[in-house]
Amino acid sequence: MVKLNRLVSPNELYAGSALIIPVLPGDVPLPGRAGLAKGQSALEIAVLENVSPWTLAGYNGLSGLSRAIPGDMLFLENQVASGPGAFPDPITNIVISEMYQGETAVVKIDSLASLDFQGKLINHEFDFLLRMGL
Repeated sequence: MVKLNRLVSPNELYAGSALIIPVLPGDVPLPGRAGLAKGQSALEIAVLENVSPWTLAGYNGLSGLSRAIPGDMLFLENQVASGPGAFPDPITNIVISEMYQGETAVVKIDSLASLDFQGKLINHEFDFLLRMGL
């Protein structure tokens, strides 16, 4: 952990320090997720899902539950997730190529169903090509 966090001395650590803690893939269950509806608070989600409010904030990188806004997809503790992140079920995988100035970037989206995609990066529209059977 010392090498991973590039620590020279324990004196470099202080309250609020961000640390990288290595875990094996089977050690931590994948979190489930819940969408925050209009008029709903993250505290309500914590109570409904039987999750500690502090754990919910930590799982989502929030300094407090008041930082969550309607439409946010919140990760839950000790739940099994289906699908990658907060994407709909038909999407099975997303791969984004490395981006270099002046070169074309590729976003590959694998889906179980035929879907239409649209996107924009700053003010540039994405062009999506449909490739079947690849």
